[in-house]
Amino acid sequence: MTGWKLEGISTEAREAAKEAARQEKLSLGEWLSRLVLRAAKSPETGGETPAKPDPD
Repeated sequence: MTGWKLEGISTEAREAAKEAARQEKLSLGEWLSRLVLRAAKSPETGGETPAKPDPD
């Protein structure tokens, strides 16, 4: 995995993200990845909800 640098994030947003990650016992990168993937899949944000597998 390669590094990724975010610019233009306010100090307030950065600190809030760090605190949220700490509370969930995740690294900041792990927390942000989960947040981004969840938002991308959310119908409210324009993402599509993945299809559920058919029960066997």
